[in-house]
Amino acid sequence: MRLASTETCGPIHSRKMTRVSSPGIAAAGRISPPKRSGRWRKRSVSFRQEPTLLLTRARNDNTGYWIQGPWVDTNPSNGGIINVSGYTDAPVNTIMCKSGITTKWTCGQITAKDETVVYDGTKTVRGLTRHSACVEQGDSGGANVSVTSGYAAEGVSSGAQLASDGSRLRCLSAFGQENVSWYFPIADSLAYYGPKYGVSVW
Repeated sequence: MRLASTETCGPIHSRKMTRVSSPGIAAAGRISPPKRSGRWRKRSVSFRQEPTLLLTRARNDNTGYWIQGPWVDTNPSNGGIINVSGYTDAPVNTIMCKSGITTKWTCGQITAKDETVVYDGTKTVRGLTRHSACVEQGDSGGANVSVTSGYAAEGVSSGAQLASDGSRLRCLSAFGQENVSWYFPIADSLAYYGPKYGVSVW
């Protein structure tokens, strides 16, 4: 069993929770390439890695293709959305769901807050929220939402405890155990990006 960042990232369009004064998207920090701009799925995006956060702010350079709004894809690349309003920093035991390119739409509950995780024995990440939804490699950067009277932005997928089934790494529910996954809280991201870049949520 191993703690793994799920850094084989899914497409950016699975994160439609945030907006900025110039169109942009918040995504997992590790998806940012070494250069400041590039092409994603043959569409132009520009990245800005923030060294203090496990997050990247990606500017939307093609608003005709990267269409943003108050929603999250429940089946990335294949259609299906839920509407999201505002954000939460929900307490332990709150029901939550996440979207990811590998495992699609999975749900669980928040099991711990403000955890420090060392991925692959070398990458230390602080301030993460732990939950029990299935997250696997490729899901990194996916939207996490709280589920109360509706859906509200909660965070951006970071990683999970995974185990091999002989062919690939899987979340623990594949072996009859409770999943151990983490996301970076959107509340912390907004506290940083809000004053600096005018980031808000719908």
